[in-house]
Amino acid sequence: MRVAVILCLTLFLASAEPIVIDDETGLVWQDNNNTKSMTATWENALSFCRELKLGKYEDWRLPTVKELQSIVDINRTDPAIKPIFSMTSSWAYWSANAVTAYPERAWAVYFYTGHTAYYTKSYYYHVRCVRGEMK
Repeated sequence: MRVAVILCLTLFLASAEPIVIDDETGLVWQDNNNTKSMTATWENALSFCRELKLGKYEDWRLPTVKELQSIVDINRTDPAIKPIFSMTSSWAYWSANAVTAYPERAWAVYFYTGHTAYYTKSYYYHVRCVRGEMK
């Protein structure tokens, strides 16, 4: 019996996708170890998401600042993110939005508190890719 339970648990963990589907927005989010540990410049973050093959999907992209703000939970801190996400750093995550007035900068969401700010594109911040369109 114990072997069967361990086997079932192993099969469940092996089949679990490292993604989160947000029922409120319809977006599918990357939620694996890379989302917590990897950092990149803005340009490299854009490339990483374009080239990502995760689960059964190959149409990943860097999220907009509005999409990143949609997963912030203002009732939480460190990290200030919806509890359905398990792999999150409390540091900043790049968005796909460049700052119009300052072309060398792009918007990011800082998940310690959930606030939004812009940073120099050559800085290294976290990356969380997304796919789909917001409802």
